[in-house]
Amino acid sequence: MGDERILGKALATLANVPGDVRASILEEAGELLAQAGNDRELSRTYSNAAWRAIVEDRVSDAISLGEVSLRAAERTDHWYGTMIVLSIIGLANLFSGDIPQARAAFERSIRLCAEHTVKRHGEHLAGMGAIAADQGRDQTAARLLGASRAIAGALLPEDEEIYDRLERDYFADARARYGPAPWRDAEQTGAALSYTHAMAEALEVANEIRIIGTDAHQPID
Repeated sequence: MGDERILGKALATLANVPGDVRASILEEAGELLAQAGNDRELSRTYSNAAWRAIVEDRVSDAISLGEVSLRAAERTDHWYGTMIVLSIIGLANLFSGDIPQARAAFERSIRLCAEHTVKRHGEHLAGMGAIAADQGRDQTAARLLGASRAIAGALLPEDEEIYDRLERDYFADARARYGPAPWRDAEQTGAALSYTHAMAEALEVANEIRIIGTDAHQPID
């Protein structure tokens, strides 16, 4: 059992390498970690792979990998891992154009973040802001984007790639509609929001979109 844990962790690290070989390495790592009963490491491994898939614009892979990670995280009642992978699933669905599934995942992630007062992750706020932009709620979109960047702080290059894609796919059109100057003001207002108010505003968007019937089905909930 000990050897399986060690080998599983080693393979989990290798699972982040680029190229076609990653899938087979990841599958072997997953099997070993499952045999060892190490669901937390299994969740982390697939969560990392799902994030890499998003960065590489393989959103369908990111969704399927994220779902494996989510099931493993929930088996351990690991709220932090669950929160992270829900954000990843939300982004993957957002980039695939599935707004209902993205909303459901982001809402769960934000609720966990608010419950445990985690103040260093902003992707789910940016994702909910993108959904607000998709719904034509341009001021709210700008405010949530500003709040997201303020909470996230300094970003790694691959994180910036995600924000760049959100800009291209969702925020650019909203910015153009609303106007550059009002958008900038709204974004600055969002950046000044308290942590509690930023989370509350994002959850309000999620709830309103649910009420108006955007969600046809939500198996993530």
